[in-house]
Amino acid sequence: MKKNSFGSIKRQAVSAIRASFKSATGKHASKGGTGHQDCSNKLYSYALMAALIDLSRKAFQYIKSQHKDIRCIKDVTVGHINEFLESEAGVCSPADLSTYATMFKKIALCVNHFYQLNLDWEAGLVMPRSRRTTAMRHFHKCRMQDILKAFIQNAEMNSEDQATQTKNRLP
Repeated sequence: MKKNSFGSIKRQAVSAIRASFKSATGKHASKGGTGHQDCSNKLYSYALMAALIDLSRKAFQYIKSQHKDIRCIKDVTVGHINEFLESEAGVCSPADLSTYATMFKKIALCVNHFYQLNLDWEAGLVMPRSRRTTAMRHFHKCRMQDILKAFIQNAEMNSEDQATQTKNRLP
């Protein structure tokens, strides 16, 4: 690893992401010319860079809080990433979790290029089932049951009212 890799694992990831950012160059311009250049470790969008930095700060802060012994980003395994995704399953939708998984692949590419590592966070990445979706389904199911009960009670009261009105009309 390079000399400037010492610091928190958040800072190491952010350094790698920022080093991969190419602000004055377009993606198509860097691919141009003769032959095909690998641009997988480069970032050309401010929005993508900001999103990767936000995710890396959040994820590596969580990982550091759970695993005090991790000092370098090379020590972060796919198991740690899976733990973070599992912790986020309660508050994130399935689409958010999928986006996080894709972003971790890009972060790994940036880190591998910057620190000359061979991190493979993609191979064992397990997508947890979002508990938010399950909770929302349960909420809607319960809500529908409540609505059906109220509808049935209302229908029963209306039929009793109609029976009473009919009874009162008869001589």
